[in-house]
Amino acid sequence: MDLVKNLDISEDIKKLVLAVKINSEGDISRILNGIVTSLRKFNISPGRSYIYVQNIIAAISNLLESADLTEEGFSEKQSELLQLLYSRKTLDEVEKNVRSYCFYISNLLLEQRESFGKKQAILAKEYIEENYSKADLSLQSICSDLSISMSYFSIIFKRYTGETFIEALTKKRMNKSMELLTNTTMKVYEIAEKAGYGDPHYFAVTFKKYTGMTPREYAREKRIKGSEE
Repeated sequence: MDLVKNLDISEDIKKLVLAVKINSEGDISRILNGIVTSLRKFNISPGRSYIYVQNIIAAISNLLESADLTEEGFSEKQSELLQLLYSRKTLDEVEKNVRSYCFYISNLLLEQRESFGKKQAILAKEYIEENYSKADLSLQSICSDLSISMSYFSIIFKRYTGETFIEALTKKRMNKSMELLTNTTMKVYEIAEKAGYGDPHYFAVTFKKYTGMTPREYAREKRIKGSEE
């Protein structure tokens, strides 16, 4: 009976691909160690294990292609790695090189996600700057325009700005309101509308919660300070 034919590592490769995707070095090491243990159990030499290694490398490399991260000369690098692995004398050496390759791909994917997240956060801040006066501006509308899920957007926006979307939008609207109350004689309801609030009462409640004063109290205090200067 040929034991090699009965060795199926397809499920292990799927788990390994997931571990690389989520940048879990601990899982990558654990899964690879499990694969190597299976190769030993089936008495597969480093040379005969080459086909399994090829399948692993191909699956991991496909992650780069699906993420549009294939670099110039990457095919050559992949071929060099396979040649290096083929020359290894022990499974421990093979495991070490494959693990390093998995870490390398995993970090490339992580860098892409970080870059994408930062870019989306910047776009969102610009979006708020340009659209804060729209009363219907919401988390759902901005995610729709940026073509990103609300859950993922909420995570990356908080990570890169230190604020939630609502906190950032409220800050922008309140700063604009304070500017108008200080420099104009507009009515409170007019300022509420300019700041993106369709309901003047809700605007007044939000403003007091944010500043500790009602809009009229704030405007009055600014006028008094202005007259004293």
